[in-house]
Amino acid sequence: MIKFTEKEPIDWKDPFGGIRYPVYMAKDGCEYYVMNRIEYKDKQNPFFSYLNVELDKAKSMLISNGGKYFKSFGFFDDPVDMLNDMMKQNHTFVEPKNLFAVHGIYTDEVYTVFHGTRKEISSDFRYSIYDNDILETILNHVKTILNKT
Repeated sequence: MIKFTEKEPIDWKDPFGGIRYPVYMAKDGCEYYVMNRIEYKDKQNPFFSYLNVELDKAKSMLISNGGKYFKSFGFFDDPVDMLNDMMKQNHTFVEPKNLFAVHGIYTDEVYTVFHGTRKEISSDFRYSIYDNDILETILNHVKTILNKT
C-alpha cells in the first residue's frame, strides 16, 4: 500500500515568499521523496496553485501504477511507451550521456530520475522512477536506442 506524508517545512529562501513542504511516498517499508508542496502568501496567483496541481497529478499516477514512477513532463505518461515509440520511429536523444540522475544515495530512499530530450522532435521528458524492474526495462530500451546510433 502506498501512503503519502508531508514533512516539516524546508527553511528555503523563496523569492516569492513560498514555504516548501517535502512530500514523501511510503512504499515497501521505505520512504521516497516525491516533490514539495508549496504554500504561498499570494494564493490568487494561478502559477502558484499550478505547482500543487502537479503534485496531485504525481500522487495520482503513483497510486495508479503501484508507486513505480511518475511523469513530471513529457507527451507519454509511461516511460516505456515513450521509449517504444522512439525505437519505432528511430529517434535519438539530444544528450545521451546525461539521461539518468540517482537521488537519495545517502539514505534509504534511492530513486532515479530519467530525463532528456528526443532529438528529432525536440520533446522534453522527465520521469521519477521508484521501481527497479521498470528501471531495468528503461535501461535496456535506452541501450537499444543508443546502439542504433
